[in-house]
Amino acid sequence: MQVINFSYNPIDISNFLSSLTEKELNEIKILDFAANIDKEKYKQAQFPSDIDFNNELHKIALRNYIEEMGLVSCAKDLKKGSIRNIEINNLSLYWLTTISEKHPQNCALKNLYYFKYISSKMNLEESEISIILPSSALHFQSVITSFLESLGVSRNKIKFNNSYKTNYSLCIYISYLNNFNKKISSIRKVLPRVTENNNKIDHLIFTYYPQTWKGEEAGDYVLKGIETLSDEAGCSFKYFPYFFDYSAFTVFKNSEKFDQSTFQYFPTSIQSFRLYKNLIDCFKKINKRKYDLSSITFVDEIALKHELLNVLHNKLEFVFNHLWLKKYFENKKNISKVFFQDEFYPPGRLISDAIKQSSNETIISYGVQHGLFYEAHTVYSITDNELNNSSKNNGMPIPDYFITWGKYFKDLFLSYNSLREDYVIDAGNLNYILKKRELDSQVLVPNSKTKILWCVSLKIDLINSYKNIIRDFVSQNSSVEIVIRFHPQINLKTFCQDELIEKEKQSYFSYSSHQTIFDAIQESDIVITNSGSTVFLDSLILNKPVFNIVNNDYYMGSLGEKEMKQITSLQDMIDAYNEITNIKNKVIDITSLLNLSQSKWDDILAIA
Repeated sequence: MQVINFSYNPIDISNFLSSLTEKELNEIKILDFAANIDKEKYKQAQFPSDIDFNNELHKIALRNYIEEMGLVSCAKDLKKGSIRNIEINNLSLYWLTTISEKHPQNCALKNLYYFKYISSKMNLEESEISIILPSSALHFQSVITSFLESLGVSRNKIKFNNSYKTNYSLCIYISYLNNFNKKISSIRKVLPRVTENNNKIDHLIFTYYPQTWKGEEAGDYVLKGIETLSDEAGCSFKYFPYFFDYSAFTVFKNSEKFDQSTFQYFPTSIQSFRLYKNLIDCFKKINKRKYDLSSITFVDEIALKHELLNVLHNKLEFVFNHLWLKKYFENKKNISKVFFQDEFYPPGRLISDAIKQSSNETIISYGVQHGLFYEAHTVYSITDNELNNSSKNNGMPIPDYFITWGKYFKDLFLSYNSLREDYVIDAGNLNYILKKRELDSQVLVPNSKTKILWCVSLKIDLINSYKNIIRDFVSQNSSVEIVIRFHPQINLKTFCQDELIEKEKQSYFSYSSHQTIFDAIQESDIVITNSGSTVFLDSLILNKPVFNIVNNDYYMGSLGEKEMKQITSLQDMIDAYNEITNIKNKVIDITSLLNLSQSKWDDILAIA
């Protein structure tokens, strides 16, 4: 039996494997696209990199995936226009779907396209094939089955970990809307009572409550730098609290930093009723429409209808936010500039579209890069097919400008489309700019030993890095101290002490208790990280050498290739360590990757 795993949830994998007999477990082959199965336990497991070591097939798959998702966004209805014509409050419903977002982990399609090319290296015709899908991707079963049949696999040899069942009926949906309305009605009762304030707001900053809002007066931890520079420049600023889940209102704590008038524009009962009627009309339209998807590999009518209906069922807060924001921006004539993250994800698309529909010409909107993106982070691989308006003004909603951390990210983003060059401003990451300004003034005491900070996130990377490289490295370098720092949400200290690290080697390791990652990096001589982590950028701004233990299943393209030492073996580690220790205080050139000058931000925030 050939098992193919597309789920990043370990429970999906363990549930499937636990259902097999001992004989079946001994005979199966596993191809794990999530790269989180323990190969020590399952010797017959493979990751994509075991077949496609140099990511050549991965690169081809990415291009095909990006191109076809652009075509899906233009899919024509056989009778009534395109997929974008189903609208809520004049916003195309399609732009709220997971397939339009193209997140490489949240949407199984990216790995399905990767499988399309890897399958050419596999002999599947004679195999029984079991597919492990996350619960959010079960609607792709029909297209996966059709694809496998095209490879010569018999339908009766294809099995899935769970069956696909849809409960999207009109009666259920009306009941769902009724429950949602009760929740909205209860929120209206606890909205802060405010009166309109017409004071000018130079900079409006969106904060996700409570995800990125830290404390009553602390500010947003991603975009707080805008507040800091606004304050220094004497500009006025306010925050807009953005709720992904309205149950957060039960713990909501108002702040003087919020624009108090935001709550004044929360949709009324009448506006809500009109929205619900529109939602029911959309529900009916979705079930009637038929689309031409003949040129698409992994999206059919079943998958597309599920994606659209899923928005109506599971993203009602998003739809409601759009109504709220549109009303807010229509009535706010005192805002100059708006800043928000997730600009190309559904939350940001809602903000961009609400500003556009408000016809408030006083506002300039800026999307602000909040995290790493690279060639395989396909949310940012936006094509002209997605941006162009197929019939009316219904292309993907985007802000007026996109601010990136540096030229590398600007060039990568623009390589997929024909947006004008000045649309993207490589102004830099304000958190890095301000943090570097603060830390550059500190005086450090040299370490007696070479202190290496090893930043760990996923357990599988921890195991592989230790067993393949770190264990033997410390045995050969007694002058080294390894300080392990875990991901804030994944503490593996007990595992390290009790299971992974041998007793005789425990003395080489200690554990970071620093309050911030910057404090830990500042006290280190070298930083070790794995592919996909932003820690390497945190380290580079402090001029700390970074050893990147390469995970070929976390493809980052050319990101950081010149700035980091790429470690794939023990010998790589030894060579990199010897080079670094022989050339101390070397200045690492990161100018093409990160802009650490404040000047472009000063220009952006300046008020005429």
